[in-house]
Amino acid sequence: MNENVDPNLDKTSKNGVVWTKLKCGEDLSLRKKINFTEKPGPTSYATRNIDSTKLSAFLMIFDTSMINFIVQCTNSNAKNYENVTFINIDILAFIGILFFRGVLSKYTSKGYVG
Repeated sequence: MNENVDPNLDKTSKNGVVWTKLKCGEDLSLRKKINFTEKPGPTSYATRNIDSTKLSAFLMIFDTSMINFIVQCTNSNAKNYENVTFINIDILAFIGILFFRGVLSKYTSKGYVG
């Protein structure tokens, strides 16, 4: 390490991210550090591509290429354990259950279903 460098100075990564050393007790709240200037709501891309179906809104988060990749990786891993093959609808159902559990756990007293 270069002994002439002051360890208290801010550091800048190769891609331009500035890392700042925090003072003892300094607030770490992310909300106070991010300044949002964009208008709230869906993007124009989402507005154009979401129709009346819930699936079209869901596919704004997980597009078909992502689902296909998850299916491919799941099947590649599953063949090491059992003779089973999954298809896109299986993965979509599983992700839907995970989302539902997340929403449902918000309304349970212990934070889990069971």
